[in-house]
Amino acid sequence: MYGKPMEDACQALLFGLSSLQPEDSFNIIVFDHAQLTFSSQLVHATAPILGHAQEWVTTNCEARGGTDILAPLQAVSCLRHHSLISINNSYPFLLSAGCLS
Repeated sequence: MYGKPMEDACQALLFGLSSLQPEDSFNIIVFDHAQLTFSSQLVHATAPILGHAQEWVTTNCEARGGTDILAPLQAVSCLRHHSLISINNSYPFLLSAGCLS
């Protein structure tokens, strides 16, 4: 996925981040043939962290090729299993630029 569709996906992710409340927790995983993770754990959606996340998305939301969904799904499972904070209001955002296989 390149061009406008990728831009739209990134904008949707930014909208999702802006919809979070301080009591929510989240993480972002951008994946293709490899994965980039915003944080090593779920983080609270405080204003400073959300600002950092928005900058991170702007920098890392790009098409790089390939798609491997297994590793990101395993990472989400690990995040939720090993989280030190409540996972009741947790939102893992997964974004890929490719077709899932």
